[in-house]
Amino acid sequence: RVQPAPADVINIADARQSVQQSAYAFLATKGIMPDMVEDLQWSDTAQRLVFPVSSGLSLGRAMMMHQNPKWIQYGGKSSFAYIAPKKQPIRGIVLTEDLLSAKKVAYAANHFGTGDILCVSILGTRLDSRLKLMIIQNEWPVLLMLDGDDAGYSGVKRIKRDLKAFPVRVGTFAVDGKDPKDLQMQEILEALTWMR
Repeated sequence: RVQPAPADVINIADARQSVQQSAYAFLATKGIMPDMVEDLQWSDTAQRLVFPVSSGLSLGRAMMMHQNPKWIQYGGKSSFAYIAPKKQPIRGIVLTEDLLSAKKVAYAANHFGTGDILCVSILGTRLDSRLKLMIIQNEWPVLLMLDGDDAGYSGVKRIKRDLKAFPVRVGTFAVDGKDPKDLQMQEILEALTWMR
């Protein structure tokens, strides 16, 4: 769902202490530590965590089970959100379903890995045509780290089929029943060794 950005979005550090504690406790249940989301924001009116993803675009994440949908796009529609590597040139690209998984994989790659992996949340299980074109033009190796569930496995098959006709190396990594954000750092780093 797409909505205008809430007018009261603030940096999480400027939010009430109780909001900060709730936000970080919620993220910890998702395998995300505070230093993995340094750009984290908050909206009181939306009662959502807000993650800037590009100029004017952000994603709002519900923290309560009763809030539907879990994710809302603010300020426009996008089919993917990326986390830039700390080094260039880009050696490869990792695709995840959700933004929190992409942030955790990017954190592992940038802080404990080589720092030259582009991590992209495809905001679901389908590969956007613009992202597909970028991958093909750059001939980046692609590591698919979709969720370890039926939707993730179906998405992997579809994306592999989408890229099959092109000179792009495609690898996969999933742990049954887990999202990449649920994985330990060591598991993520082991998955990233495929890029070598």
